[in-house]
Amino acid sequence: MDRILEDVDIPNDAGVAIEYHIPQSSKRIDFILTGKNDQDQETVVLVELKQWQHAELTSKDAIVIAQFKHGKIERPHPSYQAWSYKCLLEDFNQTVREEKIQLYPCAYLHNYVQDDVITNEFYSTYIQKAPIFLKSDALKLREFIKATSNTVTKIKLCIVLIMANKTIKESCR
Repeated sequence: MDRILEDVDIPNDAGVAIEYHIPQSSKRIDFILTGKNDQDQETVVLVELKQWQHAELTSKDAIVIAQFKHGKIERPHPSYQAWSYKCLLEDFNQTVREEKIQLYPCAYLHNYVQDDVITNEFYSTYIQKAPIFLKSDALKLREFIKATSNTVTKIKLCIVLIMANKTIKESCR
């Protein structure tokens, strides 16, 4: 991610969280970056990172087969995973809801070369909700991050993370 964030439009003191544990769950968000958009709304970019080099298509909704050291295992599609983290934060985080913090999920598979599996039409519903960036898409990911916020701030990250641990409530939706 350091190559992605090396840009004059992304401040060196940007708020970053790595492997942020979502309270009251076993889920963790690999990478978080915070800021404000042109309308002065707080924004949070949620990035699901994968080291995968390839995957196999399945007929199961939001599921791919990934190759690991000990064999092939069914796993959630990275875009689905990133989108699901957004949903968890929106549904169970009072601060995100009340302060209308904008969440932008995405997935970055930095070793994955484009094929017709991970970006297959079958997964398009989730890819539209959480764009997927592959090995050759580093600059596209940088532009995605820059487009979500014009000011990246460390202070806002601290507020969001502290409040996340104090104000978990089930959504009324």
